[in-house]
Amino acid sequence: MDSETPWCFGGKCTIKVSAVQVILGLACASAGVAGIFWDAWYKEIGYGIWSGILFIMTGSTGIHAAKDWKKLWIMCFLVTSAASALVATFVVLPLAFMAIQIDKPDPNRLAVDGILFASALLQGLLSGATFFMAFCGCCTAKGRKRVRYPRQTPAVGVMNAGDSLATVTVTNSPYLHHSPAHGTFA
Repeated sequence: MDSETPWCFGGKCTIKVSAVQVILGLACASAGVAGIFWDAWYKEIGYGIWSGILFIMTGSTGIHAAKDWKKLWIMCFLVTSAASALVATFVVLPLAFMAIQIDKPDPNRLAVDGILFASALLQGLLSGATFFMAFCGCCTAKGRKRVRYPRQTPAVGVMNAGDSLATVTVTNSPYLHHSPAHGTFA
């Protein structure tokens, strides 16, 4: 495995998506705390808090991966994106939908359940999109522009044959050339 990072990853889009994931995680965790405060049926489970922490971790690793741009952080971001997509889709969405059905008479609990449902739906879509974006050919072929470094000119060897001693000078100047008419080096 080489140490170079894929040039297509990162950029402002990844940072913005990761920031939205952190915001959704904060909304999910605060809705979980509010559900416990309003004595919701899932207060012993605390799924809003735990899923919110996972969503915050996903967004945080995404921001760090986009800024640090190392393979380890990119892989952590992809793994947490996959885990967040699975948790949001198969844990939080069904439990929030069931909570909406149970808590219909209480508007406070219904609002908390709606926040959990909406944040889980958006988180599942964002996490799934960021996970599959790494494998999509159209997303990996475009993206961050390649950085073009200035070309290095090769070193030019010059040999001055003066007296009986030979001096070898190696320089990196492209302007150094031999002038055969004068027999000198300019």
